[in-house]
Amino acid sequence: VIGIAGRNGSGKSTLMNILAGLEGAEGGEVIYQGKKLLLQRYQAARENISVIHQSPQLAEQLDTTTNIFLGQELGWRLFGGWLTIPNSRRMEEEASHHLTRHDAPFIPLREPILKLSAEQKQLIAIARVSVAPQSLILIDDPNVHLSIPYRQKLLKLIREWQALGSNIL
Repeated sequence: VIGIAGRNGSGKSTLMNILAGLEGAEGGEVIYQGKKLLLQRYQAARENISVIHQSPQLAEQLDTTTNIFLGQELGWRLFGGWLTIPNSRRMEEEASHHLTRHDAPFIPLREPILKLSAEQKQLIAIARVSVAPQSLILIDDPNVHLSIPYRQKLLKLIREWQALGSNIL
C-alpha cells in the first residue's frame, strides 16, 4: 500500500485519472511490474487496474447490478470471448453476495443509481472493484461519502486486497 498526500489542487486526483487512463499525461511514462503501460483512454481495465474515485463514477440511469458488472459482465462467452451474453440472474446473485460482504445488503439491486444516496453509490463503486481480481487498485479518497463504520470496512478490505496480491495506491 502506497499513500499519496498533498494539499487540495496538488494533482493527486489528476495522477489517479492518468493512471486509470481517464486523462492524458503531458509527458513521461509509467512503468508497472516491469513493463511500460500505454495508458490510452479507458484501457486500464485491460491491465487489471481499477479505481475508486472520490465521487463514484457510475452510470446513473442503470441499476446497481449493471453498474457493479459494467464492462465485466458474467455470462456466456461467444466467438472466442468477443461477445458475452449477460447472465442477469448470476450477476444479481454475485452483486448481492458482494454487497452483503461489504455490509450493504440493503442496497436495492434493481434500483437506478440516481435514486440512491451518495454513500450507497460509493459502496457500489467499492463492490465493483471486488468482483474481479485487480493487480492495481487506485483509491482516490472515497471517504468523503462514507460513514465511519464503512471507512473502517474499506481499510479492512484494502488489507484483504493486499493479501490477495493487489497493489494499492
